[in-house]
Amino acid sequence: MNTASAPLTMINDVFVDQLDVKDRGLAFGDGVFETLLLSDGRTPLLQLHLDRLEAGCAQLAIPLPRKHVQTSLQRFLAALPRDATAIIKLIATRGVGGQGYRPPGIEESHPSLIWQCLPLQDTRHLAQGGVGLHLCRLPIYPNPHLAGSST
Repeated sequence: MNTASAPLTMINDVFVDQLDVKDRGLAFGDGVFETLLLSDGRTPLLQLHLDRLEAGCAQLAIPLPRKHVQTSLQRFLAALPRDATAIIKLIATRGVGGQGYRPPGIEESHPSLIWQCLPLQDTRHLAQGGVGLHLCRLPIYPNPHLAGSST
């Protein structure tokens, strides 16, 4: 089993080594992300991740066709070793545009689709030493304007 060894980033189907600091996702957190496992060249639960991404984008009114996401993913995966095992971060942002907190309208929006492949860290030591967990009692604040809100 191979591990993708170097970070790889693709934005809007172009491989890059830097991100635009004016992207609203970076400047304002105006976007949605999913973290996927790439295991032996496959992405388990992919449809679930795409469903969640699509729902988040719809909640935030970020126009991002699912077919475009799937095509972009295929291109991204083709650049990795066939048997790669890694973490893939998928970020959909509203892109660059708008002034201050006011985003551009849907018709003026040019969303960014960012794929990042990150190597998996060796976690074998956790099986021997274990991990510490605790129960978080902090309630999740219901905000209907956030992508993950159910109210």
